[in-house]
Amino acid sequence: MNVHQFIQRCSTRIVKDVDWASQWKSFYKPTRIGQRFVVHPSWEDPGPLNPEDRVILMDPGQAFGTGHHESSRLCIELMEMLDIDGWNVADIGCGSGFLSIAAVRAGADIVWACDIDRIAVETAGKNIRRNDVEDTVNLVPGSALALKPYGPFGLVFANLLADILQDIGSQLKAITSPGGYMIWSGILNEQLPELKSLSDLLEVELQQVHQENEWVALLLRVP
Repeated sequence: MNVHQFIQRCSTRIVKDVDWASQWKSFYKPTRIGQRFVVHPSWEDPGPLNPEDRVILMDPGQAFGTGHHESSRLCIELMEMLDIDGWNVADIGCGSGFLSIAAVRAGADIVWACDIDRIAVETAGKNIRRNDVEDTVNLVPGSALALKPYGPFGLVFANLLADILQDIGSQLKAITSPGGYMIWSGILNEQLPELKSLSDLLEVELQQVHQENEWVALLLRVP
């Protein structure tokens, strides 16, 4: 299609005035994730609950992480394969704080969360307080190395992007305790081979690969 044809096909229409800043809220509904988690925003009731449900109140603001994205759900699925009761957990690139709060609900003794984005740190702090876990989740501005003084960690979440995982994979391993686990997510199907190669290079054991639509996540164990 050339420019002239494109212009000929353009049209306009009048739409009613909408509060776009809050309109997205109508699409954010309570949802079940994994086997036991229920995530809901403050403006929605979580709905009927089972006694074993782990409820998370999540208002993402401008940060990533409502629990609805495949990469977040895959992290929960892999975490539920572990018994993290009493563990020291790290959440790298914590965004809204969703995974940090989920780890507490799953029994983690203490969680250290970090993000290089100031807005994400502020948003995570609000969600941590909303869920009354501020005595368990500690926020630190910065990246993986910022959490090194507080490790090693039995579980390290890294729900990032494949290229970032490639860059900081060795740092993630360095803060994971021997026998501990890492969950890498934010990986597209076609990027899986290079992440498997990275795990081989780092000499960590690939335990599980979970997939949903075009996204995959890895559960890795440090020998």
